[in-house]
Amino acid sequence: MNKNLLLRITNALYFCALFYYGVGSVGAEVLLSHVPYKPDSGSIAVHCGVLINGLSDTTFTNKTVVIESGRIVAVEDAAYVANKSALLDLSAYTCLPGLIDTHTHIGDADFDTVDLSIYYKRTREEQFAISKTNAMKTLLAGFTTARNVGAYIGWAGRDIRDAINKGNE
Repeated sequence: MNKNLLLRITNALYFCALFYYGVGSVGAEVLLSHVPYKPDSGSIAVHCGVLINGLSDTTFTNKTVVIESGRIVAVEDAAYVANKSALLDLSAYTCLPGLIDTHTHIGDADFDTVDLSIYYKRTREEQFAISKTNAMKTLLAGFTTARNVGAYIGWAGRDIRDAINKGNE
């Protein structure tokens, strides 16, 4: 398997872990805080019932994605790997690369554009809270990358991006 393919699969792991640990159910945020393996933080093998790699027009069944030191190093047929990595069994699930949303307004709340004067009244802190909520909704929908195409309040997109990149949000 080529290196580009392995890199594209990387985002799938966090997405799969979200579903495995109860996203969509009541208390999902609490459950996520207890996920033992954070993305790009260690070694784990993820066994997928079905794997969509994002490049092929076919799916692959019963594949194990092997991650070492936070990087995908192999995609294997076996459910258990020789190096005794921790195994996340997602054999009942479909794994796929994280999706990319190329047109978002991450800082807009529902119906904000009905009255654009809201942007003159909203504080930067209020804007950050809305951006944080929307970023989580976007992630929980399977999008691991989002392109924010505009904001009415200066630096709103930068603030949420920087907080996420620092691991603060």
